Amino acid sequence: MKTFKRTLSLLLAVLMAFSVCTVAFAADDADVSDAAAAFTDEDFLTVKGRKMYNQRGEEIQLKGVNIGAWLVREDWLNPDDVTVKKIEEMTEEEIAEYRGVYYHDLTDEQKKIYDPYHGKKYDGEMVYDVLEKRFGREKSQELLNMFYDNWFTEWDLDNIKSLGFNCVRVPFWYRNFYYDDKGTKILDENGEWDFSRLDWVVEECSERGLYVILDMHGAVGSQSDAPHSGRGFAGAQLMENSERGEEYRRLTCELWTAIADRFKDSPAVAMYDLLNEPMCDVQCSELTRRVKNEKIYSLLYDAVRAVDDEHIITMEAIWTGFALPWTFMRGWHDVVYQVHFYNNSDFIFNFFLLLTMALHPNVPLMMGEFYPHKATTWENCFSTMNKLNYSWMLWTYKATAHGMWSSDWCMFGSKNGFHRAPIFNGSYEKIAEAWSADMLNTQTGFVDTGHYSNNVAAHLG
Repeated sequence: MKTFKRTLSLLLAVLMAFSVCTVAFAADDADVSDAAAAFTDEDFLTVKGRKMYNQRGEEIQLKGVNIGAWLVREDWLNPDDVTVKKIEEMTEEEIAEYRGVYYHDLTDEQKKIYDPYHGKKYDGEMVYDVLEKRFGREKSQELLNMFYDNWFTEWDLDNIKSLGFNCVRVPFWYRNFYYDDKGTKILDENGEWDFSRLDWVVEECSERGLYVILDMHGAVGSQSDAPHSGRGFAGAQLMENSERGEEYRRLTCELWTAIADRFKDSPAVAMYDLLNEPMCDVQCSELTRRVKNEKIYSLLYDAVRAVDDEHIITMEAIWTGFALPWTFMRGWHDVVYQVHFYNNSDFIFNFFLLLTMALHPNVPLMMGEFYPHKATTWENCFSTMNKLNYSWMLWTYKATAHGMWSSDWCMFGSKNGFHRAPIFNGSYEKIAEAWSADMLNTQTGFVDTGHYSNNVAAHLG
């Protein structure tokens, strides 16, 4: 063990020396510049070497925050009560409130919806499916739109800008645009594919001089085995060598093609984040992860480049840079490589930052998500990332789990006693109340956790 630590320390020292030289050499380059007003074409980002620049030639280091839980659900972030009460434990009155009819009047098919996900881990698919089965497609979409409207607003964007951030990463998943994994599109009032949520956030960010990273957190079929993709325990069906996997890849390419075509002229879009944490929680070797990643990234890269040859594309490696190919071997351009680190010590955090730089020395790097577990410190994370010119995105802006009102996982946590939406048992009206502006708006239902002032503010200069 001591020999291993000495070897790691030696390698870390060599890599740090390499990185210091690189950073010192770059000191004469253009200074980092913050966007000061509404974006113009001159703010369009491009890649030169291992840095990003706008069209004025100013170097841009993105320092932002994730808008988790807005368009993608995660149990500790979202205000959902998914407590399941078994049918045999329910009174006639509870059953009547649940569906508006008595249990003995329901069909066998209707009875199944009381507990369809009992024992299944929370994910977005569960919430969306239960709402649709209970209230129908139109009413369930009404409820979801209430949530979208109130969870994240113009006030939040003004707040993010005033705090000194220059970017937001916006996680979304395929069911923001498809009703199902068969490709049934959600249409707007004009019969067109509905991209209104992305339109809104890009337009509002552009007006404020904030960059946007469009992050596909959950692809059709799921790129991972993790619930935060929208479908827990899916087994990364997007990656399957099967007819089903092929169809999921086709639909994911269709979605990315439409998004890239829609935003190809927008300078506010910093980059397209093709897949969040591909192969997460899938038990496999790093070599298998590399092969799977290279295959799907090549497919999605080509789909985007067919309609947009200008915007930056970011690709993620979890949990090491070994899971990504060398860009020069693929012929890729304007690419940023991204890692997500949740390490348990400053040494390990720094080691993997430097290792990623050594593996990919000619590509800009970004920390798309991070959190300092155990002995890791915020001070070290920020100072090292800024020193090594990593762009970074906090995880996350707001959250609702118990104790979030004082947690450094988020800048705004729900107040103690926060009212949650009873997904399985509540009436339409009760869910609507839980997702109202009074409950969900950051300035009414949440409190400042102190995380920004204690840990973040000093590193935004």
